[in-house]
Amino acid sequence: MTWDAERQVLEHQHRMVADLLDREWDPIGVYAGDDSPVSGEYETYAWEVLGHLRHGDNETEVASLLVAIKRRTMDLDSGPEMLALPSRSSSGSRAFTPR
Repeated sequence: MTWDAERQVLEHQHRMVADLLDREWDPIGVYAGDDSPVSGEYETYAWEVLGHLRHGDNETEVASLLVAIKRRTMDLDSGPEMLALPSRSSSGSRAFTPR
């Protein structure tokens, strides 16, 4: 894969993760009750989450990362972290794959 093609894949995956964090995670309630939110509130965390997903972290590990992000950057207590990852790998654990 050429560098340009790899960059495009990474940018696409980053957008997917950022959108997922906006729609499904939203720990401070930015999008609560908003039918058409402007995305991007959690974009700064998407690269970190994407790195873990590309490394092969499972759903539990990603949930732990999200708890750590909440504590480290938002000074929020932990709570149940639910993030629907886009697909399931053959090993049975959730894994990120581009669509």
